Amino acid sequence: MKRYFTVILLLLISNPVIADFEFYRGVRQMGMGGASIAVVNDETSVLSNPNGLGRLRDSFYTLIDPELSTGLDDHETLLGTAALDSVIPEDVYNQLGDNLENPYYFKGQVFPSIVVPNFGIGVLGRYEVLAQRNSDGTMDYQYQNDYSLNLATNLSFWGGRVKLGFAGRLINRVEYFGSKDPAVESLALSSFANEGLAIASDVGLTLAAPWQYLPTLTVLVRDVGGTSFSFGDGFFGNASNGRPNFQQQSIDVAVALFPIYSNQSRGVFTVEYTGVDSTDEVEDPMDRLHVGTEINMWDAYFFRLGYHANDWTAGFEYATGLLQWQMATYSEMVRIGNYSERDRRGVLKLGIRF
Repeated sequence: MKRYFTVILLLLISNPVIADFEFYRGVRQMGMGGASIAVVNDETSVLSNPNGLGRLRDSFYTLIDPELSTGLDDHETLLGTAALDSVIPEDVYNQLGDNLENPYYFKGQVFPSIVVPNFGIGVLGRYEVLAQRNSDGTMDYQYQNDYSLNLATNLSFWGGRVKLGFAGRLINRVEYFGSKDPAVESLALSSFANEGLAIASDVGLTLAAPWQYLPTLTVLVRDVGGTSFSFGDGFFGNASNGRPNFQQQSIDVAVALFPIYSNQSRGVFTVEYTGVDSTDEVEDPMDRLHVGTEINMWDAYFFRLGYHANDWTAGFEYATGLLQWQMATYSEMVRIGNYSERDRRGVLKLGIRF
């Protein structure tokens, strides 16, 4: 009985790992300081900003594009699990036995899609977890799994100087943010994870001036009106445990320049501020600032640098007609108990598209 009271007390007064999960963050975006909405120009426009579909010069059919992210200090835990077991609470708990009081992060996602100029459709699958096993035997466990069908379209006016885009998605989300004690509770995800279906939408507006470097202003409204996961019970039978958290609307703004250096190289520079309508007085406003730059050489080699969450980011891409290799590194502040810890992460992606 004493053990049960201890668990209840922990749930009431503990401050578990705080995760900053987002519906979509891609490797190019994170190499460029987390900025994307004014510069995205590929299939990920369906997820990041539908205005990007108006910048497509060709059609793309993405067959497979696995993208993996993890903390750079988490490789031993990750290698100790297999495939998606790296997000399963029982396996994560066991692997963290030799790494107490240290956060573990992993994300895996795929986005097979079809995009043509001004229209795109794709299916996103995403698993993301942030966990910490504590010395008292409990585990802080933060988890999201999304499967979503995504549609997006863009309307261009005045020779593309004005773009108006719309994106919609049907999301099945499984989620949990809290603490578990395996001594008295099951670690089976089905016993405690929340689930629900939602319909969400984004609206984007991009204005580009017909001057040198194409100065661009973009405003994106994410989750218009907020997104509630009460549209349906979901696919995996966890709705009886509760519904995922309501997703607040967010207004993001960005400016960008597109300099041309030579016939073989051109660049991108962008500054983005997310959640300008946020009323969160605790969060550091600088965490919402994202600055990024990219140099493109021969449409094959891409070098990226940026500023995100008060720290530097970097990325590289090599692209051919069929294959696309991308990597990036960035960091996030993970808050645990009464102190904060910076977690540097790495991202790898292989895309096969034509």
